This record gives sequence, C-alpha cells and structure tokens, in this order.
Amino acid sequence: NAININADNVTLDLNGHGIYGPGTGYGIYARNQFNIAIKNGIVRGFHFGIYLVNDADHQGAGHRIEGIQASNNSGYGIYACYSTVTNCTANNNGYDGIYAYDSTVTNCTANNNGSYGIYASRSTVTNCTANNNGASGICASDSTVTNCTANNNDTNGIYAPLSTVTNCTANNNDRDGIYARCSTATNCTANYNGSYGIYASKSIVKGCNVRYNTGWGIYMGTNYSNYIYRNAASGNTIGQINCPSGNTCVDNATF
Repeated sequence: NAININADNVTLDLNGHGIYGPGTGYGIYARNQFNIAIKNGIVRGFHFGIYLVNDADHQGAGHRIEGIQASNNSGYGIYACYSTVTNCTANNNGYDGIYAYDSTVTNCTANNNGSYGIYASRSTVTNCTANNNGASGICASDSTVTNCTANNNDTNGIYAPLSTVTNCTANNNDRDGIYARCSTATNCTANYNGSYGIYASKSIVKGCNVRYNTGWGIYMGTNYSNYIYRNAASGNTIGQINCPSGNTCVDNATF
C-alpha cells in the first residue's frame, strides 16, 4: 500500500498532489480506525484507490473524504464505511466508482466505471452524477437518493430496493430508468431508456415523467401492490402505464 493509516484522528491533506500506483495494492488504507480525513488530491492507478473500512465492532467511524479524484484504479475508486464523501470524482475505475455503506455521498461524480457508478447501502446520496457506467449508475439499497442524475449506463439508471428516490433523472440507460422495489420514487424523470421508464414492485411512484422508453413508461406486475399517483407518461413504445389488478393507479396523465 502507498499509505497505511494505523491511528485514530488523522487528517491526510494531499494539498493538490497525487498518489500514483502500479494497478495493484491500496492507495490509502485504514481499517478499524476512527475520524480519518482524506482530502484535496488525486489517488490513481491502484487496485483500491481509498479503502476506509470498519467492522461491526468499530461502527460510527466518522471518516471524511473530501475533494478527492480517485480514477483509473483497477478495482474500486473509493470504498468507505461510516463516512462522509463530498465533492469527489471517481471515474474510469475497474469496479465501482464509489462504494459506500452507512455513509453520506454528496456532490460527487462517478462516470465510466466498470460496474456501478455509486453503490450505496444504508446511505444517503445527494446531488451526484453517475453516467456511462458498466452496470447501474446508482445502486441504492435501504438508502435515500435525491437530486441525482444517472444517464447512459449499461443496465439501470437507478436501481433502488428499499429506498427513497426523489427529484432524480435517469435517461438513455440500456435497461430501466429507475427500478423501484419496496421503494418510493417522487418527481423523477425517466426518458429514452432501453426497457421501462420505471419498474415498480410494492412501491409508490408519484409525480414522475416517463417518456419515449422502449418498454412501458411505468410497468408493474399483477398483485404488485403499487400506488401510482399523478404521473405523466407519453410516447413509450409498448404502452404508457401498465396497471393490472392488485395495483392502484390514480390521476395519471397518459397521451
């Protein structure tokens, strides 16, 4: 590893400089520490760019990653738990750009990564962009996703089981714009996707615009227990809103 952090309460300020690796190892590594801050620089060319991980006996670590460019790593750009990830860029990594659990990811960009742009579990993702990734732009499990953009990804724009998705845009993705399972999608836009605009299973979808998708604008199966309310759907190839028995669809506009 280039830098190992083996103590609590450490701030590593790269001051605009970079750490460059051979495609293997870890750029910055800390395990089971508390209150680590890494900021203001480039971490490039490792297997994991930044790796801050705590096991179940070391929860609530309070790490901070700010103003980092983690790009062209063969695995993950940023892998963090119990962390705040702010104003970071994670592009062109072999796996996920940003992998975060029990964390907050804000004002970040994750483009052209081999797998997910941003993977978030039990986390909050706000004001982020995840485009042109090899899997979903944003994969959010038991999380909140707000004011995000996920376009031109190879699978779904936003894949969201057990999550809340609000004011997001998911266009031109190869599969669904937004995949919602046991989730809520509100005031979102999902246009020109290769399958459904929004796929809903046991979810609430309200105030969304879905247009010119190859499949249905909003699709749900029989007895999926969805509540589909005040959405607008037009120009979708197969149909606008599929609402079989076992679902509730109210005040939607289709044209």
